[in-house]
Amino acid sequence: MREHTVSGERIWLPDDRKVVRCSDYCADCGLVRVDGDDRGRELGFYIDALTRVQEQLRQKSKVLMLRPLAEVEVRCIVMAMRNDDLFSDPWGSYRSSQIERFFELLGRHRPTLPRYLVERWTA
Repeated sequence: MREHTVSGERIWLPDDRKVVRCSDYCADCGLVRVDGDDRGRELGFYIDALTRVQEQLRQKSKVLMLRPLAEVEVRCIVMAMRNDDLFSDPWGSYRSSQIERFFELLGRHRPTLPRYLVERWTA
């Protein structure tokens, strides 16, 4: 993960509700820090969510008639998240974008897994 240096100045930018807010940015690379409720999470948060999905599938696989998540699938998903800029540098990432990418990566390896179950298990 990259270390960012907060500059002494702040810039005014509109947020998702079209409200102009004062924001910090990195003095080295110029990346604007995401503030507020939609601030990105660290990679470990999503790895924990993935292990919760794996445990729930292991416990309820017979009832749901879904096979458990294999270790190789978990490793592939974690490797894809590590290589993705959204997860590797949460300083300028939105959490909503990270969640969508998480479901996209999970669906790439397990397309038959219902999204509503994953949302319930990771909430």
